[in-house]
Amino acid sequence: MTENEEFIFESIFNQVRMGFVSVSEIKDNIIEEIEDNGFEDEISEEWASEIIDKEYNTLKSESQNWNRPTDTEKLIEAFDELCKENIIALHNAGFENSDGEYEVSEVEKALNKQKIASYGYCFYHEQDLSRAVSIENPSLFISFQRINNTDGNVTLEVGRKIAKVLAEKGLDVEWDEDISQKILIKNFKWQYLYYEDERDLQDYNDVIELIINKELPKEGSKFASDFYLETDEIDNNNPTWTDINTAIEGLKYDEEEPSFIVLDLKEPIHNIMYIQAIINEDNSFDIELRAGTKDDFKHYRYNLKDRNIIVENLKKLYHRENLDYSTWADVTTEFLEP
Repeated sequence: MTENEEFIFESIFNQVRMGFVSVSEIKDNIIEEIEDNGFEDEISEEWASEIIDKEYNTLKSESQNWNRPTDTEKLIEAFDELCKENIIALHNAGFENSDGEYEVSEVEKALNKQKIASYGYCFYHEQDLSRAVSIENPSLFISFQRINNTDGNVTLEVGRKIAKVLAEKGLDVEWDEDISQKILIKNFKWQYLYYEDERDLQDYNDVIELIINKELPKEGSKFASDFYLETDEIDNNNPTWTDINTAIEGLKYDEEEPSFIVLDLKEPIHNIMYIQAIINEDNSFDIELRAGTKDDFKHYRYNLKDRNIIVENLKKLYHRENLDYSTWADVTTEFLEP
């Protein structure tokens, strides 16, 4: 690559890896960046588009093998918990510190209208995030403070609270309680893939909602992780394997409302969109899965007596292993519109 191509490639790499905007938005951003820098004669839109598609597909492939929970998922959980404890915690808050402080002040104004004042705040910005997507020695700095505060002891308590929650989520926190320094999360790998229906981490209305009501609004994506567990009794947007196994063990027949379990996938795994099981009147089970896409799919069903086979299949899928459903009945026609 030429020096200018390397410059544009770095921008593509960062935008794809950060995962905050769609591929089409990245393409628009990059075209604008090429034009703003006067690179049109050297770098074509076709070259940029191919690189963007390639980088996104590479990241999508890598995501199938990420260790769960990822550092990013741990951070999201930590920030949500901090919001519930009255600390404004913002993801990707602008390009630099002053941008983050502005966004914090806007959230604080909205809270003040509800007669609420935050205990403190924390955020990371785009420059911080660029270090976290780096291949070598990734890390993430977290800024913190309390709005309109000049008391060092108050700042220290806010920092301690934030560092404690981050560490409790399993992140490698380094901070010597120097209030003039940001909190460092060492060895932090930002692993995040853009999905159109994914929760928007930069929708700070969610932050306000968490602080006021201690929970996210109901609308929007149902996924908080790669899996969504639904049964006749519960909905769980971030299930552990123990949650899923417990739901399988709880399958029981009721004439009015038989038990069922559905494990929905945010993105297909080995082409599988979701897998489900229901208990029948004779205490047998029907296990079904759908493979393909929303508009082009196959639906398969298998009747069995052994509950352990359900456990085996859902456990394999949860751990991203291949399922053998070659002997299952193809019942796709039952789900096609006439």
